[in-house]
Amino acid sequence: MTQSDPVSEASRAPQWPLAGLRIYLGVVFLLAGLGQLGGADPWGARTDWPTSLMQYVAATRSQIAPFYAGFFHLVLVPYKDFFGALMPAVHIAVGVPLILGVATRPAAGVGLFCLLNYMALTGVMPYHPDAMSALAALMLAVVLASPDAVWSLRTVMRSRRLEKTAT
Repeated sequence: MTQSDPVSEASRAPQWPLAGLRIYLGVVFLLAGLGQLGGADPWGARTDWPTSLMQYVAATRSQIAPFYAGFFHLVLVPYKDFFGALMPAVHIAVGVPLILGVATRPAAGVGLFCLLNYMALTGVMPYHPDAMSALAALMLAVVLASPDAVWSLRTVMRSRRLEKTAT
C-alpha cells in the first residue's frame, strides 16, 4: 500500500506547460547541434567554426567575464579543436533527451552549463536582457521542475512497467 500525496491532484499546477518548455529547449539545442554539424549559418563550415568562435571571442575579448578569462586562455584556446568537435555532440546529447523526456534533469543541467559557459565567454550576465539569459532562465526552470512526467518516453515506459507488475 502506498501513501497518498498530501497535496491533492486537483490542487497541483499542470505540468504540460513545463513539458512544452522542455520540448522547445530540446528543439533549440538539437537544431544548434545539427546546424553546427551541417555548417549552417551562423556556424559556417564545420572545419571553420572552432576558429570562427575564437575569432568572435577575440573580437569581443573585452567582454569575457573576468572570472572566466583564465579558463579561456588555459583550457579553451589550446584545445579549441577538441571543444569545437565536442560542441555539436553535446548540443545534440542535450536536445534529444529533452525532446523525448528521458533523463530530463541531467540533460537540462548540461544544457544550463553550456548556456552559462557561453554567457561567461561573451560577458553576458544573467540579469542582462539577452536571449542567452532567457534561455538559461528557462533551462533552470526545467532543471528544477523535471517536467518529464508529461508527453515523455519515460511516462510510457513507467506505465508499461506498472501494467506488467499488475498482471
